[in-house]
Amino acid sequence: MKTIKVPEPLDEILSSLEGNTLDGKLVHLIASDLTRRLQVCSNRTVPFEARYGMEFADFARAWEAGEIPDPFAHESERDYMEWESLVDESAFLRAQLRKVSQTFAALSLMNFLPVHAILDEVRTLASQFLPKGTCEVQEPSFLRPKVRIVLSQDAFIGLFYAPRTMRFDFSLIVAGRRVFGTDNLGGWHCHPAGKPTVHAPIKEPTLGEVFSEMKKVLAEQRILLEETP
Repeated sequence: MKTIKVPEPLDEILSSLEGNTLDGKLVHLIASDLTRRLQVCSNRTVPFEARYGMEFADFARAWEAGEIPDPFAHESERDYMEWESLVDESAFLRAQLRKVSQTFAALSLMNFLPVHAILDEVRTLASQFLPKGTCEVQEPSFLRPKVRIVLSQDAFIGLFYAPRTMRFDFSLIVAGRRVFGTDNLGGWHCHPAGKPTVHAPIKEPTLGEVFSEMKKVLAEQRILLEETP
């Protein structure tokens, strides 16, 4: 562990940054920078996707197959190279964000996890605990991402995360009603299965613990998971 000496003029600024500890503040700074750069990459890929009407992987296949008009024209070749580099950089930044998340997993979930790290972790855990479910990002906003894991025609798990207000909500919805949930509005608590309006205080869970509990409730409630298209 390296020791970092903070210049006195920056100490007051550092104390005002998000995070309850110096480690948390440092991780937040790193994650925020990586997230900002990832957003820049994402914004720069939009014109390419709009121009060709597809994502880069599909464009690359079409280019190799000779399905792109004038594939060896300067504009086509430059588009390919720039677009490819942006996709590669995005993959690198996502990997760095995952590394930050995994390295500092012991720190509070709410102290630093950026949106992309949350969404990547949700997708990974959904495939691990609920392999028959389909993970859909309903609102990819950096301010309030919403994710739905579709379990069957009338059952899904909804995730809401607001990084600026540090609000999390995980709800199991069946036939339009919450069957079970976990959120931190007014402190971390769960809404037990069978008593969804009750607030039962809990300690802050990890995302893995949330998914594990959801799977347990699904089994106890005998909610069948269907293969989703």
